[in-house]
Amino acid sequence: ARFDIGKEKLIRPLASAPAAVQASAQAWSQRYFGGRFVGDTLADAGFAVLAIDALAWGERSRAGLARDDQQALASHLMQLGHSWAGVIASDDLRSHRWLREQPEVDARRVAVLGFSMGAFRAWQLAAVCNEVSACVAAHWMCTREGLLRPGEHTLVGQSAFSMAHPGLAAELDHPDVAALIAPRPLMLMGSPEDKLFPWDAVQGSWGRLARAWAGHAGRFTAQETAGGHRFDVAQQGAAMAWLTRAN
Repeated sequence: ARFDIGKEKLIRPLASAPAAVQASAQAWSQRYFGGRFVGDTLADAGFAVLAIDALAWGERSRAGLARDDQQALASHLMQLGHSWAGVIASDDLRSHRWLREQPEVDARRVAVLGFSMGAFRAWQLAAVCNEVSACVAAHWMCTREGLLRPGEHTLVGQSAFSMAHPGLAAELDHPDVAALIAPRPLMLMGSPEDKLFPWDAVQGSWGRLARAWAGHAGRFTAQETAGGHRFDVAQQGAAMAWLTRAN
């Protein structure tokens, strides 16, 4: 994880940005996106694009933020009656509302797209906001059981707190939440080589979601990809083509 950049993982930093930020963003782009900035690519294709810093990333972080600091942040928010995941979800909801209100934007066609934690944020936002017209979530969908197996990264804590809503697990699993998107269009991507998500649990979540879209052919797709935890150029092309058709 990198905390010195947030929105810059998707949108190329301005030329005036610090050299360290530009270097971090370029390294992230090369590692996960085939050297592209996904937000810029979407904008070049005619999409209006908005990306924000989640709390503790980018301009909402601080120099030297370490993994253990995430747990301290989560604890502080809980002591105040909030949750880190809840703050992020609320920020995303307000950002989507703001984008829909812009005169240049068709409010009926404001979709969400994300990779990794951004994928979690994307399907979460689409689930709680009926105004999200379509969703692409690359490499973050799994049953909770799969993520709670011994040795899985979720059990370490740290940034897992940014995606853990207190009390929700007693009622709904991850695919149950994402099923609230139906019948609006949802595209998922996942890889059997992804070390962060047990493949059988990913497939199990996809199967449950497919049932939620029964009778809505073409509105749900789950694409198996090669190469592990990355959203490469081919996947980006498939996602944009699907968004253009579905949205």
